[in-house]
Amino acid sequence: MLGHTAYPTQPPDGRQTDTFAQAVPLADSGGGLAIERDEETTGPFRRCALGSGVGKRLGELRRHLRPRHPPMKTTTGAAKTFTVAHNPDPDSSLPFIVRLPIGNRELLLKTRDSWPRTAKVYCHRLENWPDDAQIIEEVPVRSCERRGVAVDLVLDRARENRSQFVFTKIAGGREGIFWQSARTTKKARPTYRVPTGRPAGLDAPMTIFVDSRERYPYKFTRQQHAATQRRALPAGDYGVALDDEIVAVVERKSIDDLSRRLVDGQLPYALAELATVPRAALVVEDRYAGLLNNQYVAPGFLADQLAAVTVRYPEVHIVFCDTRPLAEEWTYRFLAAALTYLRAHRDGDT
Repeated sequence: MLGHTAYPTQPPDGRQTDTFAQAVPLADSGGGLAIERDEETTGPFRRCALGSGVGKRLGELRRHLRPRHPPMKTTTGAAKTFTVAHNPDPDSSLPFIVRLPIGNRELLLKTRDSWPRTAKVYCHRLENWPDDAQIIEEVPVRSCERRGVAVDLVLDRARENRSQFVFTKIAGGREGIFWQSARTTKKARPTYRVPTGRPAGLDAPMTIFVDSRERYPYKFTRQQHAATQRRALPAGDYGVALDDEIVAVVERKSIDDLSRRLVDGQLPYALAELATVPRAALVVEDRYAGLLNNQYVAPGFLADQLAAVTVRYPEVHIVFCDTRPLAEEWTYRFLAAALTYLRAHRDGDT
């Protein structure tokens, strides 16, 4: 009697696959073994029919029914590489192309250079990776993650192994992609050390008055001979007094606040108030370039407005400091210099 069964075929390394084949009736093969191969099945079961001599031929059956191809391994993450190649497009002004693995996708870009060695590198999106691209280098990737507006890339090599792709908006609302490294960022914003010594001519502790409406004021904790006190100021956010009269003030602004006040026309009124004080200044907690990178207003408009109010109110110094700590330090030095000068002028020393 023809029997119908299905025998498992376990690979020598003990692995199992996920597909199964059901037993189906087959023609008797004269007391031997009849096997129907399933080209799509590589699992532990094969469709087979057994005649007589099952026990004698079991070893041969197991050997005969081993998978034709080893089962595919499920890997948690395939090896990822960062690829740099020459751009085969002769009409492109960007001579290089790069390929970054981000999760299960790839980011393709055209770039001006093969690595940001001396300056930030401008990039543009590439639709498809060309088949005839001449590979310059392929480097294993340790990490490539999208974080906010930037993609952080860490390569598995000793030098030139860390960089960042920053996505932003440029003139006309177009997407701008800039490739930078720690070296180029350091050049763009060099390292500095804030001085800790007291200003020249300041012999006694100086009280800096902080306007009562200032929400996040400077504390001047790193500056010598400086103490703060809250009070309402006639203008500005910080000031010093001589004979109980406010004689010098500083208005603090972020680059966003400065841009808004230039657009809505409120900055001239603020400068007019500052100009009523003998010594006044407006300090911006950023670089002048930040004013030109506004994505909502034409950079020429903001630059023209700032130039116009600077000429209109020459009594008020407008100073751009790269960071908030530098703006705090500059405010401290300006107020100390103004107090020293006006005190000497009052006493007839100058």
